[in-house]
Amino acid sequence: MNDKNRTLYLAVKATASEHKNDVALTFMGAKIDYGTMLADIDAVAGWFRGSGIGEGDAVTLCMPNIPQCVICFYALSAIGAVAHMVHPLAPEARLSEYMTEVKSKMLVIPDFSAPKYPGLVDEYPTLVCSPAHYLGFIRKSVYTLRTMSTLGAIKKQPTVTLYSEAVKSGSPKIAAFRDAEAPAVYLHSGGTGGHPKTIVLSSRAINALTDQSFGILGITEFHGGSMLAVLPMFHGFGLAMGIHAMLCYGGTDALMPKFHTADTIKLIEQNKVNYLIGVPVLYKALLAQEDFSGDKLKNLCVAFVGGDYVPKSLLKEFNERMEKYGSKARLYEGYGLTETVTVCSVNTDAAHRDGSVGKAVGGVKIAAFDGEKMLPPGEEGELCVSGDVLMTGYLDDEEATNAAFFEYDGDKFVRSGDVGSVDKDGFVFFRSRIKRIAKVNGVTVFPSEIEKLVMDEMPEVKEACAAAKTDARTGDSVVLFVTTTEQLDDEDKERLTEELTEFIASRLSVYAAPKKVFYVSEFPKTLVGKVDVNKLKEIYLGGDKE
Repeated sequence: MNDKNRTLYLAVKATASEHKNDVALTFMGAKIDYGTMLADIDAVAGWFRGSGIGEGDAVTLCMPNIPQCVICFYALSAIGAVAHMVHPLAPEARLSEYMTEVKSKMLVIPDFSAPKYPGLVDEYPTLVCSPAHYLGFIRKSVYTLRTMSTLGAIKKQPTVTLYSEAVKSGSPKIAAFRDAEAPAVYLHSGGTGGHPKTIVLSSRAINALTDQSFGILGITEFHGGSMLAVLPMFHGFGLAMGIHAMLCYGGTDALMPKFHTADTIKLIEQNKVNYLIGVPVLYKALLAQEDFSGDKLKNLCVAFVGGDYVPKSLLKEFNERMEKYGSKARLYEGYGLTETVTVCSVNTDAAHRDGSVGKAVGGVKIAAFDGEKMLPPGEEGELCVSGDVLMTGYLDDEEATNAAFFEYDGDKFVRSGDVGSVDKDGFVFFRSRIKRIAKVNGVTVFPSEIEKLVMDEMPEVKEACAAAKTDARTGDSVVLFVTTTEQLDDEDKERLTEELTEFIASRLSVYAAPKKVFYVSEFPKTLVGKVDVNKLKEIYLGGDKE
């Protein structure tokens, strides 16, 4: 078992000492063993320290899943600095806001992102990383030729250091930082309900989750294997389970900067991916490929999905595909929030129940509360979570932090902002985000219930997003945004609108029936890949944010 009382760096260092020659990372055909990875982590840690980065300083990592993102992440942990993880597609204005908010001292980016952030590269010391650094000679040469003009301009910037130079540095001249309770990571919430908060996570919280990796993966012993590391490291699940979990037990992370269906299938066929974690769209893309079939699927052990609504049809189709070709892998749904690092409940081989998001992971308690009163099994309230996985708090926001936490029976709980229940057997059932609940003529309506219903049972609907439209005179009414499996003409849209309205009214209530249905070609998404409800309302309703 991983020791949760170590820093992230020391946890991985302990693994590297036992697995020096085993493969830690794969990337576009390149293999990096634990010995090389640790040596490079130590070298980059020495460079950070020599560049003036100290304990408690924030450094912004704005990168996709490339080896340098992993190496810089652990290098910062080694010296007690804080890894500030940001989406690599963040616009410069938003990235600037984030860096100012966390008082970042340095920016780390891939070379192809440098032209996107000219103002920030001028303002901050910047470490520029080439994705080709660890690749073989041919691929590295091709990449270098393609980026020569860009790199030439970057090298001239006085604020810029190339990763190829930084990794030549020596190890820090001090002992490794050891405080597992200190801030280690800054993550931003998804921003679906307003301005994102900055969540502070300690090494101990992240290690407490990876302590439960065996239970989550449904194994008692780890005999090697590889995780598809495509969920980005600015995402709690991608960071803790996609990257850190494997590196704590001697496994391999198959780094993929951007999901590519054919490459994923090829890795599965080569037995280079055994564990899958992802959002629903990833699994939909795999299932749409005829080549996602055959004996190769026996190389998969288990798969997990979350981050957005998971249609029953997706679970059914994936599991039937696995069963057809003799694979033991099954797709399971989980639930989590960044305030608890990531996943805090999950269905597993050993314990799963239809309609639920599984049982609490080991060391975690989940219960429904009314205020600070715990509700009996089966009764709905706000889902609250307790355990070592809790965040330290919201950065520089004491009021929000105090509002998020409360104590019950000697345990510290964090409020999830979600409505749900926990049955007598401990299975958690998610109902809705509290902030998305609508009140129609005084009757409570859950938009997530509408979305689930039409996505599960209306074949013409591909995606659905229900929202409350607020009117000062008449109160809330429901509007429904949908994308369809096929393009519809006006007559078909009119027919489907009538069918949707009648179906929702008959299955839920007349109050849940939408007053208007909007047909959308593609849903806007937040930086973490969720449907951006506020953007939809802004486009089609002229504001009225949730």
